[in-house]
Amino acid sequence: MSMLPAALHIRRGVTAVVGSGGKTTTLATLATLLEAPGSPDMNGTGVDGTHAATAPRIILTTTTHIRPFPFTPLYTGERGSELAQVLDGHPTVCCGTPAQDGKLAAPKMPFDGLARLADYVLAEADGSRALPIKAHAAHEPVVPTETRSLVIVVGAHGFGSSVESVAHRPEIFCRRSGSCPCDPVTPELVAKVLASELSDGAIPCPREASVSILVTHVAGERHLEDARRLHHALGRPVLAVDYPQQALWSIAE
Repeated sequence: MSMLPAALHIRRGVTAVVGSGGKTTTLATLATLLEAPGSPDMNGTGVDGTHAATAPRIILTTTTHIRPFPFTPLYTGERGSELAQVLDGHPTVCCGTPAQDGKLAAPKMPFDGLARLADYVLAEADGSRALPIKAHAAHEPVVPTETRSLVIVVGAHGFGSSVESVAHRPEIFCRRSGSCPCDPVTPELVAKVLASELSDGAIPCPREASVSILVTHVAGERHLEDARRLHHALGRPVLAVDYPQQALWSIAE
């Protein structure tokens, strides 16, 4: 699991996590791994090949809405000098603007400014209403133009259930995949949606950004086989993760 940042090609600057079925857990896990002593970015070569003499500064944030991360200092202002002071005392800080129901909206400071204050800016850039599968409307995801690493999350626990029961925006999922609402979600259908969205820009990808596919909630061989099928149908490497078991698989063949 310690290799997750490197496997996802997380580089210094802005990382945007989109999709469904584990974005928030992925952000929290990345922050913990990047911050931890002995991580690839501690006292040596970082995940992007640079040299780090001290623990990296990390900002957790959003371009849409998130809940504040527990046990993480929260900054809701708009002054870079104030945020820098908070980061001086805490390697990881959550940053956003107070919104309804205790949630946070996007921070008041621009993302290029955040990236000048922290080594890593990890942003949840999508919403999925806690569903494991997603297709995107025209106004989403909200990927910052400064993004250097783009992670697309797919929840394996959605495979096998009907589109209408597990997909956020099922009508768009059906249109892009050629499926019906009552059809079971398969890796091949998800691959059609992802390929279509990446091709026509529905999932915007800044020119210099890396793109990684991450399958979460992998519990057992059946979900691993689903991840393999997604890899073969999509023609891209796929990472599969079981966070509770601290297990990570790379599927590239």
